[in-house]
Amino acid sequence: MAAILLFEKGKNTFNNMSLNRKLIFSYILIIMIPVLGVSFFVFNSLRHKYIEDAIKKNDYILGLEETKVVNNVNTMQTMVQKILASKQLVDYIQRKGRTPSQELIDININVVQDIENLQYSNPIIEDIKIYTSNPYPKEISPLIFREDRIDKFQWYKNVKNSKGNEYWDINFRVKRDFNNLVTKFKSGEDIVSINKKIYSYSKKDVGFLEIDMLSKNFFPTMYSRTDVQGSQIVAVDKDYKVHINRKSTLINKLQVTQKIIKNKIKNINNKKDGYLYLGNDRHIVMIYKYVPGIDCYILNIVSLDSVYKNIESTRNIVVMITLITILALIVVTNFINSLILKKLHIMIDTVSSIEKGNFDVKLNLYSDDELGQLAHQFRKLIRKIKELIEDEVNKKESTKEVELRALQTQIDSHFLYNTLENIKMIAEIEEQYLISDSITALGNMMKYNMKWNSEYVALKEEIAHIKNYIELMNLRYENKIKLRFDINEDINNCAILKLSLQPIIENSVKYAISYRIENGIDILIKARENEKNIYIDILDNGIGIDQINLFEINNELRNGKGGEELKTKEPTYSKKGNGLGLKNVNERMKLFYGQAYGIYIESEQNNFTKVTLNLPKIYVTGGSKNV
Repeated sequence: MAAILLFEKGKNTFNNMSLNRKLIFSYILIIMIPVLGVSFFVFNSLRHKYIEDAIKKNDYILGLEETKVVNNVNTMQTMVQKILASKQLVDYIQRKGRTPSQELIDININVVQDIENLQYSNPIIEDIKIYTSNPYPKEISPLIFREDRIDKFQWYKNVKNSKGNEYWDINFRVKRDFNNLVTKFKSGEDIVSINKKIYSYSKKDVGFLEIDMLSKNFFPTMYSRTDVQGSQIVAVDKDYKVHINRKSTLINKLQVTQKIIKNKIKNINNKKDGYLYLGNDRHIVMIYKYVPGIDCYILNIVSLDSVYKNIESTRNIVVMITLITILALIVVTNFINSLILKKLHIMIDTVSSIEKGNFDVKLNLYSDDELGQLAHQFRKLIRKIKELIEDEVNKKESTKEVELRALQTQIDSHFLYNTLENIKMIAEIEEQYLISDSITALGNMMKYNMKWNSEYVALKEEIAHIKNYIELMNLRYENKIKLRFDINEDINNCAILKLSLQPIIENSVKYAISYRIENGIDILIKARENEKNIYIDILDNGIGIDQINLFEINNELRNGKGGEELKTKEPTYSKKGNGLGLKNVNERMKLFYGQAYGIYIESEQNNFTKVTLNLPKIYVTGGSKNV
């Protein structure tokens, strides 16, 4: 309600403005509305484009990191396969009893040296160790050690308790100088390790192989990027533990805690790639990729603050330019309008003189612009008004004459009905009831034909008209015409186009009477319905139609070209007064109901003819549709 009142107040204020102010206001609106619309569209498109570009760029960076990680995984898995392919090593790990000295020498030369060479050829591999639970093999530093040296550490228990043969440990931070065990790692350095269980020929767990790589080599981009371009790469392992480069502080600045990252990954848990927004303001996006080899997600946390700042800066520039343009427009528009409105005021003064009844006023305004043309047309309008005033005086007398003629026509119609009624009464007095009934039927037909209040009538009214027609025809043909009905009471209230059945009944009588003059004509009118349509069948036992003509007639009726009548190519009925031919009935049905409706004919020569009218289910009162 308040909005309506505000709108009405604004409309009244606008209407009370001078034309000059209206034009200025309109010009401002004409410019501001498109500018605001375009600006909104452009800014929205820019925002989506900038964000999309930022996501694509950082997704590409994360993709490179993923490729490097996958390559490192493959490198470490390949080394595992090569090392465990050594039958001499596996035999040594699972042997029973004391190892001969010569075999120890061979192991050092053939196995340990080969593994060291393999490590040197892959410099990113930081360390390789084999741990065995078999007490018989001797330790060979720096490669083979007994498990009891490390069995107190949690990472060892995780390896032994793992269900699979392969166990990955990411960012394993622990002081590795246990029991004087030789190690290459600095204290507390981040590593990634693959641990592969070793089984004897009898499928017994006899130890495991550990291959280590520094985390900064395994995740090179994560450890090399420190808040570069507003993004930080992190990793989340299979236990949802978050691993980060501690030198990068972006996620702390963005207040993205490890708990938030952990919960987001738990909610994803579909092991697919994608991205999602963090926070309600959508200023932080988390791009993620799943690395199946180590059952780990790598993430790129991206800040979009710089994107929104660029958009805001662009928006401010556009707004400033728009405001300057509007101010300049107001000044220029005001000057131009003052020149235009000077001529308009001359026309206003002229109109005021005409309003006072002075049609001899002269409008001395001549130019080639629109106002000059308007002045020219206005002068013509003044002359036309003078002519119309003179014509109006002459038309008053003509109108009176027309009204008298219309009254006379009405009197003639009443006279005709009254005369028929008098003849009917005389016939009844003389006990000429056949004549009386015929006059009644004729009078009803005349009233039905001449009373045209609507294109539609109820089906029962059209049927009553048909009964009157058949009654007159039976007077002519000595009751040779039998009219039967099969119509449900509900369908009687169906609306039908007025005078749409009579032309078909006339056609049936015309062509059937000569063929069935002795035994008489039998005409059946049957109505049936479905959910949406009503079908009216008119069946007669007349001469019928041969199949060639029948095909042509139906084709022409279906295509809306039905100029041919039922039995011949010559049109029998034409529109004369209110009489309608078969063509007109079909065309009226298509005009009022649509092309899907109309007339269809079935016939067998020398046997029968059935005309079917297809029309929508419409009711005069009630039903699915009212007329």
